[in-house]
Amino acid sequence: MTLIARLRIILNDVEPMPMRHIEVPLKIRLDRLHEVIQAAMGWTDTHLYEFRVGDAGWGMPHPDGFYDGPMDAKKMTLEKLLDQTATRTIQYVYDFGDDWDHSIRIERVGEATQGVTYPRLLKAAGACPPEDVGGAWGYEEFLEALADAMLPAELLGPYAGLVLLQDANDLFFAETALPHRLSPRLENRLTSNRGLCGEQVTTAAR
Repeated sequence: MTLIARLRIILNDVEPMPMRHIEVPLKIRLDRLHEVIQAAMGWTDTHLYEFRVGDAGWGMPHPDGFYDGPMDAKKMTLEKLLDQTATRTIQYVYDFGDDWDHSIRIERVGEATQGVTYPRLLKAAGACPPEDVGGAWGYEEFLEALADAMLPAELLGPYAGLVLLQDANDLFFAETALPHRLSPRLENRLTSNRGLCGEQVTTAAR
């Protein structure tokens, strides 16, 4: 019997709040879960990350074996983390410079649906910010700059072609200019037959 965890992921301190609902195998390793989150949120996987529960953290340990860093995410699965910590909420931090703070809520765990392949994205709302924009505060200033119609395009750099659409309090970036979106490597990995857990990946929503 294969167990599946349904997760709700929100990006804190950003308005409108980006949110994703995904389903992943309960036995998924945390380094693989990181890649699924990167693809689902629209990050480019170009910075360090860490999963945190209380004082414990899992990510990419220091190559020289220093003990003050996170434990190896490759050696921990979601199932073991939940068993060992009894938590229902996990903190996920991406990019220790911009410090993007996500909350992962385990909504339920159940049996896999026959004929469905995992991981899969169930629902998505809101766009993630551009990479290296300066964190939540920098992103707020970035949006203000984009909203200023008098701002010269050269000051926006690679984001000059970005179009903002505001609808029902939800923010989306137009598909015509996506310098901050999913990297081709992650895109290929999510849609390949090999998948992230040795299974074909199906995305129910993009």
